[in-house]
Amino acid sequence: MKTFGKIKQWSVAVFLAIIVGFASGLFMFVPVSRGLFTVAEPLIFVLALLSGPYVGAFVGGVGSALASYLLGYPHYVIASLAVKASAGFMIGWLIRLKQPTENKLLSIVMSLILILFFGLAGVKIYSGDVYFGYVKTFFLGENVLSPGGLQAYGMFVPEWFWVISSATIAAYIILCELKSATKLNWASIALLSGCSVMIFGYFLYETFLMPTFFGVTVDPVANITTNAGQSILSATIALILGRTFMLKR
Repeated sequence: MKTFGKIKQWSVAVFLAIIVGFASGLFMFVPVSRGLFTVAEPLIFVLALLSGPYVGAFVGGVGSALASYLLGYPHYVIASLAVKASAGFMIGWLIRLKQPTENKLLSIVMSLILILFFGLAGVKIYSGDVYFGYVKTFFLGENVLSPGGLQAYGMFVPEWFWVISSATIAAYIILCELKSATKLNWASIALLSGCSVMIFGYFLYETFLMPTFFGVTVDPVANITTNAGQSILSATIALILGRTFMLKR
């Protein structure tokens, strides 16, 4: 029975990795700041939070590598596999360490720091003319903007939207923290650590490895903003979903 349980667990992990791969085609994009957010990112974070380091690493790494290939960025396959597997493992590992569950103050403070970053990212990166859409044709890479490459719908997102959202999320998370002591008390620490792995991992890859092995150059400093915004939004969504899920158990 134990063997069957393991087979079932990893069969689900393979399915989820495929879901993550295709979910990367659903996006939010802000032309002014070049802020990009895909649906796949919060899936990786919340699965790592709830499923542990090995499933988190597998889904994050394999799913993201598949996404890079499908979207036409083969030079990012290695980075997606290594960096997001590392982030998934880090989140899943930290959340399962023995935690001082009675220390509510630390948990609340770290959650508020994450939500503060969420609000700043929203105001600075994801405000203004925002486009929501999906990739219609895979393997296009930078040519995805050509006719037929994607479908997008624009709208204006004001800065106050992120301020109100941050305040609402903060109130909800504090309520969750006070209502129940769960194994997710260190969730924000784990999620912020995962964000750091993603930000610095891609920076190192784009600075040293990608130009050397693929001859592709980008601005790794400019991409810090994109990676930071995407990871922070994903971590905050994962925190909300994780807390909600644990309260219902």
